[in-house]
Amino acid sequence: MRLERITVDVREFDSVIMQWHAAMVSNFLLPETELSLLCWQKENHTCLCEGCSVTKDLEDSMAKKGYWVVCYKSVSNPAAVSEYTKLAGTALEALGGRVIVGGKPAKTHEAGVDQSVVVVEFENLEKAIAAYESDLYKPALKVFDNAAQRDFRIVEGR
Repeated sequence: MRLERITVDVREFDSVIMQWHAAMVSNFLLPETELSLLCWQKENHTCLCEGCSVTKDLEDSMAKKGYWVVCYKSVSNPAAVSEYTKLAGTALEALGGRVIVGGKPAKTHEAGVDQSVVVVEFENLEKAIAAYESDLYKPALKVFDNAAQRDFRIVEGR
C-alpha cells in the first residue's frame, strides 16, 4: 500500500509531543508522501509548527461568534433610549461586544418593516449570553425600562 498523503491530528498535544509524533510517523512514510500536521492552536489562531495544514474541518470546529439581534418595533421614550444607548455602548465595549449594524434599513423587502435594527457581535455565543446577564449591562437595562418595544434575540453565527 502506498500512501500519498497522511494527516495527523495533533491539535491536543503540546509542541514537544507534536514534534516527537511527527518524527515517529515520518519514519514509516515514503519520501514523496506528504505529511500534514493539524496543529492549529484554537485559542489565538496561530500555527504551532512550520508548514502545517489547516483544513475546513478544523475551521468548523472553532468557536462560532455570538450575536445580539435587536429590532425596535416602537419607541415610547426617546430620551431614555438615548441614555440607554450611551450606557449600553460603554458596557458592551467592556464586555467584548462590537456593534456591527445600527440604524434603519436602507431598503426593505418581502415582509420587511422600516424599524431600527442593532446587531452586536461577540467572540462566541456564551459571551453574548453572559453580556446580557452581566452586572455591567444591568444599569443600561434599568434606564431602558420599557422605553421601546423591541424584539431582542441572541443567536449563534455560522
